[in-house]
Amino acid sequence: MNEILARFGKYIWPTITFVAGLFVKHIFELYRNRIAKLQYSISTSFLGASGHDNYFGKVQVLYNDSLVENLYLCTINLVNTSNRDFKDIEITVWTDVNAIILVSSALKAGTINALTLTHQYVTECQNITAQTAKLVWSRRPYVIPVLNRDDKVTFSCLVTNPNKGEPAVYLNCEHPGLKIEPTFVKPQIFWGENQSVAALYGLLVTAIASVFIVNCIQSKAIVALIIFLLAAFLLIPGVIALKIVKRIRKLIR
Repeated sequence: MNEILARFGKYIWPTITFVAGLFVKHIFELYRNRIAKLQYSISTSFLGASGHDNYFGKVQVLYNDSLVENLYLCTINLVNTSNRDFKDIEITVWTDVNAIILVSSALKAGTINALTLTHQYVTECQNITAQTAKLVWSRRPYVIPVLNRDDKVTFSCLVTNPNKGEPAVYLNCEHPGLKIEPTFVKPQIFWGENQSVAALYGLLVTAIASVFIVNCIQSKAIVALIIFLLAAFLLIPGVIALKIVKRIRKLIR
């Protein structure tokens, strides 16, 4: 019985240090990602285009009695999935340099009043010139008085692209402590590999290495230090293991 307890106790201290290393890594990730990140989705629908046919005649899409080449409906949905509430946020709907936003609106779910444009933008529209027209019509900055947790905001805009290509739209926000990004954003990369996958490989490598370290090194202090460092920086062995696995797969193929 004493021998069993002794063997069991041999792994308790390394286990504690391993968990402590993971905790330090978790705290570091929280500090590194202390800026709230909100994601939004984009939906673009083609509504129509101006054209002419010698047999059937012509079709025209007009905006304020002026002909436009095409018309797209772009809808952007932003949801506050963070654990924070925000006040007086300015979020801008942008389109690419070749496109023009004709009409736009923004509404927070559960409310009946549409969000308003910023006073500065309204002033720009009232004093528009040939030099500023392109910049003015390519964006729409809205003010969100309150964005609580789980609140959803929908931005809708009719967009035309004189170059006849599908327009690209996105959101931008300069509010301190807040970052917004599209849902199709690429995964985080560390040393050329997917960070999430590397973390899983790192956990596996660290667990296997811990068994050999505990049985091969007599000093408990050194064992604890090594396991602590492996847990805190598990991405490094994880990436190395991931690269080795990929290399082996290439050789097998």
